[in-house]
Amino acid sequence: RFLANNVNFSEFVCFDICEEMLRQAKAKIGAHPNFKFILKENELKGPFDIITASSVFHHLVEPKDMATLIDKLLANGGIVIGSHEPNKEAFKNKLFLLFASLYKAMGGGITIDDDVVLDFNRLLHQGYPLAPRVSREEILQIVEYHSPVEQYDRAIEPEAGFVPKEFFFSCFSGYEVLKLQSYTTFFHRPYLEKHKNIQSLLAVTYKMLFKDGNLFKFVLRKKHCCLNYACHCEEPLFGMSVTKQSRF
Repeated sequence: RFLANNVNFSEFVCFDICEEMLRQAKAKIGAHPNFKFILKENELKGPFDIITASSVFHHLVEPKDMATLIDKLLANGGIVIGSHEPNKEAFKNKLFLLFASLYKAMGGGITIDDDVVLDFNRLLHQGYPLAPRVSREEILQIVEYHSPVEQYDRAIEPEAGFVPKEFFFSCFSGYEVLKLQSYTTFFHRPYLEKHKNIQSLLAVTYKMLFKDGNLFKFVLRKKHCCLNYACHCEEPLFGMSVTKQSRF
Protein backbone atom coordinates (compact mmCIF):
# COMPACT_ATOMS: atom_id res chain seq x y z
CA ARG A 1 0.00 0.00 0.00
CA PHE A 2 2.86 2.36 0.83
CA LEU A 3 4.41 1.89 -2.60
CA ALA A 4 1.06 1.72 -4.40
CA ASN A 5 0.24 5.26 -3.20
CA ASN A 6 3.53 6.58 -4.63
CA VAL A 7 4.64 8.03 -1.30
CA ASN A 8 7.81 10.08 -1.74
CA PHE A 9 10.55 8.94 0.65
CA SER A 10 14.34 8.71 0.65
CA GLU A 11 14.74 5.69 2.96
CA PHE A 12 12.49 3.11 4.60
CA VAL A 13 14.20 0.95 7.22
CA CYS A 14 12.67 -2.33 8.39
CA PHE A 15 14.19 -3.43 11.71
CA ASP A 16 13.52 -6.71 13.49
CA ILE A 17 15.60 -9.05 15.65
CA CYS A 18 14.10 -12.06 13.83
CA GLU A 19 15.72 -13.01 10.52
CA GLU A 20 12.59 -14.85 9.38
CA MET A 21 10.42 -11.73 9.83
CA LEU A 22 12.84 -9.72 7.70
CA ARG A 23 12.95 -12.47 5.08
CA GLN A 24 9.16 -12.41 4.81
CA ALA A 25 9.19 -8.60 4.57
CA LYS A 26 11.75 -8.72 1.77
CA ALA A 27 9.69 -11.31 -0.10
CA LYS A 28 6.54 -9.20 0.22
CA ILE A 29 8.10 -5.85 -0.69
CA GLY A 30 10.42 -7.10 -3.39
CA ALA A 31 13.48 -5.32 -4.71
CA HIS A 32 13.37 -1.59 -4.01
CA PRO A 33 16.45 0.63 -3.66
CA ASN A 34 15.00 2.77 -0.86
CA PHE A 35 14.16 -0.12 1.46
CA LYS A 36 16.71 -1.41 3.95
CA PHE A 37 16.40 -4.45 6.21
CA ILE A 38 18.35 -4.37 9.48
CA LEU A 39 18.81 -7.14 12.02
CA LYS A 40 21.18 -5.48 14.51
CA GLU A 41 20.29 -2.46 16.63
CA ASN A 42 23.74 -0.89 16.31
CA GLU A 43 23.26 -0.67 12.53
CA LEU A 44 20.37 1.78 12.88
CA LYS A 45 21.45 5.26 11.83
CA GLY A 46 19.13 8.20 12.41
CA PRO A 47 17.70 10.68 12.43
CA PHE A 48 14.34 9.46 11.11
CA ASP A 49 11.28 11.60 10.47
CA ILE A 50 8.80 8.83 11.36
CA ILE A 51 9.25 5.72 13.51
CA THR A 52 6.52 3.09 13.86
CA ALA A 53 6.37 0.41 16.55
CA SER A 54 3.43 -1.98 16.28
CA SER A 55 2.86 -4.48 19.10
CA VAL A 56 6.32 -3.89 20.56
CA PHE A 57 6.33 -2.30 24.02
CA HIS A 58 4.29 -4.90 25.92
CA HIS A 59 6.84 -7.58 24.95
CA LEU A 60 9.63 -5.71 26.75
CA VAL A 61 10.44 -5.88 30.45
CA GLU A 62 11.57 -2.23 30.32
CA PRO A 63 9.57 -0.36 27.64
CA LYS A 64 11.43 2.85 28.53
CA ASP A 65 14.64 1.40 27.06
CA MET A 66 12.96 1.12 23.65
CA ALA A 67 11.49 4.62 24.02
CA THR A 68 14.98 5.98 24.73
CA LEU A 69 16.31 4.31 21.58
CA ILE A 70 13.43 5.73 19.54
CA ASP A 71 14.07 9.22 20.93
CA LYS A 72 17.76 8.92 20.04
CA LEU A 73 16.92 7.98 16.44
CA LEU A 74 14.00 10.40 15.93
CA ALA A 75 14.52 13.87 14.48
CA ASN A 76 13.22 16.91 16.38
CA GLY A 77 9.59 17.34 15.40
CA GLY A 78 9.50 13.70 14.25
CA ILE A 79 6.52 11.38 14.65
CA VAL A 80 6.15 8.13 16.62
CA ILE A 81 3.28 5.84 15.61
CA GLY A 82 2.45 2.94 17.93
CA SER A 83 -0.34 0.38 18.01
CA HIS A 84 -1.63 -2.86 19.47
CA GLU A 85 -0.57 -2.13 23.05
CA PRO A 86 -2.68 -3.50 25.95
CA ASN A 87 -5.03 -0.96 27.52
CA LYS A 88 -5.20 -1.61 31.26
CA GLU A 89 -8.12 0.80 31.63
CA ALA A 90 -10.53 -1.63 29.92
CA PHE A 91 -9.92 -4.32 32.53
CA LYS A 92 -11.09 -2.05 35.35
CA ASN A 93 -14.64 -2.68 34.09
CA LYS A 94 -15.81 -5.82 35.92
CA LEU A 95 -18.21 -6.80 33.14
CA PHE A 96 -15.43 -6.49 30.56
CA LEU A 97 -13.16 -8.56 32.81
CA LEU A 98 -15.87 -11.23 33.03
CA PHE A 99 -16.26 -11.37 29.24
CA ALA A 100 -12.48 -11.48 28.74
CA SER A 101 -12.18 -14.29 31.30
CA LEU A 102 -14.88 -16.29 29.53
CA TYR A 103 -13.07 -15.71 26.23
CA LYS A 104 -9.89 -17.17 27.70
CA ALA A 105 -11.73 -20.05 29.39
CA MET A 106 -13.15 -21.00 25.98
CA GLY A 107 -9.65 -21.24 24.53
CA GLY A 108 -9.22 -17.74 23.10
CA GLY A 109 -5.86 -16.01 22.82
CA ILE A 110 -2.39 -17.19 21.89
CA THR A 111 -1.53 -20.87 21.91
CA ILE A 112 1.94 -22.39 22.01
CA ASP A 113 2.44 -25.81 20.50
CA ASP A 114 4.12 -28.57 22.51
CA ASP A 115 6.93 -28.66 19.93
CA VAL A 116 7.66 -24.98 20.59
CA VAL A 117 7.85 -25.63 24.34
CA LEU A 118 10.26 -28.52 23.73
CA ASP A 119 12.44 -26.41 21.41
CA PHE A 120 12.48 -23.53 23.89
CA ASN A 121 13.66 -25.78 26.71
CA ARG A 122 16.22 -27.48 24.48
CA LEU A 123 17.78 -24.13 23.57
CA LEU A 124 17.57 -22.98 27.20
CA HIS A 125 19.44 -26.03 28.47
CA GLN A 126 22.09 -25.67 25.77
CA GLY A 127 23.02 -22.30 27.23
CA TYR A 128 22.12 -23.00 30.86
CA PRO A 129 22.36 -26.76 31.62
CA LEU A 130 21.16 -26.39 35.22
CA ALA A 131 18.12 -24.26 34.39
CA PRO A 132 14.73 -25.74 35.38
CA ARG A 133 12.24 -26.66 32.69
CA VAL A 134 10.03 -23.76 31.57
CA SER A 135 6.29 -24.37 31.17
CA ARG A 136 3.96 -23.12 28.45
CA GLU A 137 2.53 -20.41 30.71
CA GLU A 138 6.00 -19.26 31.77
CA ILE A 139 6.94 -18.83 28.10
CA LEU A 140 3.79 -16.76 27.60
CA GLN A 141 4.74 -14.58 30.57
CA ILE A 142 8.22 -14.03 29.11
CA VAL A 143 7.01 -13.19 25.62
CA GLU A 144 3.82 -11.29 26.53
CA TYR A 145 5.32 -9.56 29.57
CA HIS A 146 2.76 -6.73 29.93
CA SER A 147 -0.26 -8.40 28.28
CA PRO A 148 -3.35 -8.95 30.50
CA VAL A 149 -4.86 -11.51 28.11
CA GLU A 150 -1.80 -13.62 27.30
CA GLN A 151 -0.23 -14.30 30.71
CA TYR A 152 -2.01 -17.63 31.21
CA ASP A 153 -3.58 -20.40 29.16
CA ARG A 154 -7.05 -19.94 30.66
CA ALA A 155 -7.04 -16.79 32.78
CA ILE A 156 -6.66 -13.00 32.72
CA GLU A 157 -4.13 -10.85 34.59
CA PRO A 158 -5.96 -7.50 35.00
CA GLU A 159 -2.96 -5.81 36.65
CA ALA A 160 -0.86 -6.18 33.49
CA GLY A 161 -0.95 -3.72 30.60
CA PHE A 162 -0.54 0.06 30.32
CA VAL A 163 -2.60 3.07 31.31
CA PRO A 164 -2.00 5.14 28.16
CA LYS A 165 -1.37 8.53 29.79
CA GLU A 166 0.97 6.94 32.38
CA PHE A 167 2.74 5.08 29.57
CA PHE A 168 3.33 8.34 27.68
CA PHE A 169 4.55 10.13 30.82
CA SER A 170 6.96 7.30 31.67
CA CYS A 171 8.28 6.53 28.19
CA PHE A 172 7.71 9.68 26.10
CA SER A 173 7.73 12.54 28.58
CA GLY A 174 7.23 15.87 26.84
CA TYR A 175 6.02 14.40 23.56
CA GLU A 176 2.85 15.88 22.09
CA VAL A 177 0.02 13.34 21.85
CA LEU A 178 -1.60 13.92 18.47
CA LYS A 179 -3.91 10.93 18.62
CA LEU A 180 -4.93 8.27 21.15
CA GLN A 181 -7.52 5.65 20.31
CA SER A 182 -8.61 2.48 22.07
CA TYR A 183 -10.06 -0.47 20.18
CA THR A 184 -10.53 -4.22 20.29
CA THR A 185 -9.74 -7.11 17.97
CA PHE A 186 -11.81 -9.71 19.82
CA PHE A 187 -14.07 -10.10 16.78
CA HIS A 188 -11.32 -10.46 14.20
CA ARG A 189 -11.21 -14.23 14.49
CA PRO A 190 -11.26 -16.71 11.58
CA TYR A 191 -14.44 -18.45 12.77
CA LEU A 192 -16.25 -15.10 13.12
CA GLU A 193 -15.07 -13.81 9.74
CA LYS A 194 -17.17 -16.61 8.22
CA HIS A 195 -20.26 -15.48 10.16
CA LYS A 196 -20.62 -11.76 9.45
CA ASN A 197 -24.06 -11.42 11.07
CA ILE A 198 -22.82 -12.80 14.38
CA GLN A 199 -19.70 -10.66 14.14
CA SER A 200 -21.78 -7.52 13.56
CA LEU A 201 -24.12 -8.36 16.45
CA LEU A 202 -21.20 -8.86 18.82
CA ALA A 203 -19.63 -5.59 17.65
CA VAL A 204 -22.82 -3.60 18.28
CA THR A 205 -23.25 -5.22 21.70
CA TYR A 206 -19.67 -4.39 22.62
CA LYS A 207 -20.13 -0.72 21.71
CA MET A 208 -23.26 -0.54 23.85
CA LEU A 209 -21.61 -2.09 26.91
CA PHE A 210 -18.05 -0.80 26.93
CA LYS A 211 -16.34 2.57 26.56
CA ASP A 212 -12.76 1.34 26.20
CA GLY A 213 -11.14 -1.26 24.00
CA ASN A 214 -8.52 -3.64 25.35
CA LEU A 215 -5.87 -2.21 22.99
CA PHE A 216 -4.70 1.30 22.14
CA LYS A 217 -2.82 3.05 19.35
CA PHE A 218 -1.23 6.47 19.30
CA VAL A 219 0.56 9.15 17.32
CA LEU A 220 3.16 11.31 19.13
CA ARG A 221 5.31 14.26 18.07
CA LYS A 222 8.76 14.83 19.51
CA LYS A 223 9.53 18.16 21.13
CA HIS A 224 13.06 19.58 21.30
CA CYS A 225 13.52 18.69 24.98
CA CYS A 226 11.96 15.23 24.87
CA LEU A 227 13.48 12.48 26.99
CA ASN A 228 16.09 14.86 28.28
CA TYR A 229 15.44 13.91 31.89
CA ALA A 230 17.03 17.14 33.13
CA CYS A 231 14.12 19.07 31.63
CA HIS A 232 11.00 19.87 33.64
CA CYS A 233 8.14 18.75 31.38
CA GLU A 234 5.52 17.65 33.90
CA GLU A 235 3.32 15.60 31.56
CA PRO A 236 2.76 14.67 27.93
CA LEU A 237 1.45 17.54 25.83
CA PHE A 238 -1.99 16.67 24.50
CA GLY A 239 -2.57 18.24 21.11
CA MET A 240 -4.88 17.80 18.13
CA SER A 241 -7.26 15.07 19.21
CA VAL A 242 -7.57 12.37 21.84
CA THR A 243 -10.26 9.88 20.95
CA LYS A 244 -11.46 6.58 22.34
CA GLN A 245 -13.51 4.20 20.31
CA SER A 246 -13.83 0.50 19.56
CA ARG A 247 -12.74 -0.65 16.11
CA PHE A 248 -14.01 -3.94 14.74
